[in-house]
Amino acid sequence: MFEWVPLILIIHVLGAIIWVGGNISLGIAVWGIRRAFPSQPETVSRVVSEVGRAFKWVMWPALVATLATGLANLSWYTPPAENWTGISGAEWIVTSFAVATVMVVSAGLHTFVVGPRIRVLRSRRTPSPQLTTLVRFNHLLEGLTLMTAILIVIVMVILASL
Repeated sequence: MFEWVPLILIIHVLGAIIWVGGNISLGIAVWGIRRAFPSQPETVSRVVSEVGRAFKWVMWPALVATLATGLANLSWYTPPAENWTGISGAEWIVTSFAVATVMVVSAGLHTFVVGPRIRVLRSRRTPSPQLTTLVRFNHLLEGLTLMTAILIVIVMVILASL
């Protein structure tokens, strides 16, 4: 009989590698682009926007796969919720859920709400205080997504060592 647990774990790890590694790589690339062309904000905005749109077609499926397989792994490796108080690492599992929730919310706001709103405001070609505020908020969301992704990896390493 085929054993699903190793396959699910492999998919989980690959999804996490794509999500976390992709976020780190994209973050470094965007930072470099912004530094290289500080006097061309329109060009930088267009390039970063296009890269981000291409990026989401790989990243979001990887994140969905990671979350789904994470839940499957959790159901195989932990007792029912009412018995969690006695298991080693329960607090780290709860921490990973909390951090993952923050990560998904910040990434979702960045990708599906704030980013598209910025594109609409920029298409009007008139500067506005709302645009400036949204761009700053979007940068905050980018950083929060990256930091939480890295934090989840750290928590998972701690869990694996227990």
